[in-house]
Amino acid sequence: MGLLVQTDPATLVGLHTATLNGTLLNMAGAASVDVWFEYGEVSGGPYTDTTPVQVLTSAIAFLAVVLGLKATTTYYFRAVADF
Repeated sequence: MGLLVQTDPATLVGLHTATLNGTLLNMAGAASVDVWFEYGEVSGGPYTDTTPVQVLTSAIAFLAVVLGLKATTTYYFRAVADF
């Protein structure tokens, strides 16, 4: 099985903040994997913003808190993983 990441529902959604959640399901034998989120206002992209990269050394859930979002705006996001 190859590298596999899952996008999970956002939590703690506030007027200008949200916690984005994902799960690294499989590392494809790598010692470490970079994960991050891409997000924006258009469903399916383009995603105009990204969160900082996190380096994971095991398949585990991860999150990023996003600040400064526009009120009353729908955002779309996806989890991303790469070697």
